[in-house]
Amino acid sequence: MDALFVWRCRYFCKSVKSKRVMETEIRNIKMEISARNALAGTVVAFEEGVVTAVITIDLGDGNHVVSSITMDSAKRLGISVGKKVTAIIKASDVMLAVD
Repeated sequence: MDALFVWRCRYFCKSVKSKRVMETEIRNIKMEISARNALAGTVVAFEEGVVTAVITIDLGDGNHVVSSITMDSAKRLGISVGKKVTAIIKASDVMLAVD
């Protein structure tokens, strides 16, 4: 991420007193990550809990991966059955990314 962009976001957010503006600008940036295990698939099951959501992703050829994320994250990412997602596996965690 460009240092000038980060400074501009921080300055702008302070001037309008809105953290959400910075989050929105940063979220629109295409990014690369260091995790090598990124598996694209489709959400086939979404179990909503009070605090966490359990999401089953179909990777094709009968392969599935299950992720447990917070309900806040599931809502923010717009996770639902049929949504295309990418499961990012690092150590023992499975995170989700969407376009």
